[in-house]
Amino acid sequence: MTGAERRQHERKPLRGLAQLVFPSQPPLEVRTWDISAGGIAIIASVNPPPNLRCVIRFLVPLLAGGSTPVEVKVQVAHSVLSSSHGAFMVGLQFDGLPVAGEQAIARFLKGQ
Repeated sequence: MTGAERRQHERKPLRGLAQLVFPSQPPLEVRTWDISAGGIAIIASVNPPPNLRCVIRFLVPLLAGGSTPVEVKVQVAHSVLSSSHGAFMVGLQFDGLPVAGEQAIARFLKGQ
């Protein structure tokens, strides 16, 4: 099965800064890469283990300007060292996305 076949949701580029929050650790700054209704891809300086659960905080831009902050529990789906980014490309699966975050992401994905 290829990566494209595994994807359940359409993805859209989302470039910005985010914070990964691990239990008993200071937040780790990461860069967002793309987003879907089911998860978000980030670029990180660390290689988190598969299935690790943590929290991510990021901003979803609004078409009319401004942004909506989202904080959601996630689980690491995969992590691969990317030579082109000089860091790890990490796929995070949303786990219980709050309604406001879900709505903001849906509007962003639809270009509204």
